[in-house]
Amino acid sequence: MEAQPYGPYGGPPAAEPQLPPLYLPTLIAAMVASVGIVIGSLGPWLTFLVFDRTATDGDGAITLVLGIIATAALFVVLNLGRSRANTGRMVGLSWVAITVSVVTFLIGVADAVQVTSRKVDLFGRTVGPQIGWGLWLVLIMSLVLIVTAGVVANQASKLKAGQR
Repeated sequence: MEAQPYGPYGGPPAAEPQLPPLYLPTLIAAMVASVGIVIGSLGPWLTFLVFDRTATDGDGAITLVLGIIATAALFVVLNLGRSRANTGRMVGLSWVAITVSVVTFLIGVADAVQVTSRKVDLFGRTVGPQIGWGLWLVLIMSLVLIVTAGVVANQASKLKAGQR
């Protein structure tokens, strides 16, 4: 008769402790960056003297939707990572976030060039609008999302291949 192992207090043996996935901190940073894109899309993209203008009627609406898509994709990656059953989908959804962030960055660069190219002569001085904090946030968070979602995709593909 074999001796059965018992856990603490005579109960069943304790399960092996699950280590958190290596990509989890980076995934959280990617989710913060995608939420930053959403917030930046709602903020002012152009400021001139005391006036500012949001871009929610134009390109800001596009980046808003793309930011929401990236946030949703990364949220699904977070939940799939808990079960580790669908690592192939985790890689695909990470690439969705990367693609979204590249498109968002390109839209932001095009709008930044438009804002800075507008100049007017006023009483012998050249004045023009400045890039608002919302557009800066979209640009910076898009770059952060490209990097962090790339790391998540890389780590999820290693997890799929059976490496740790």
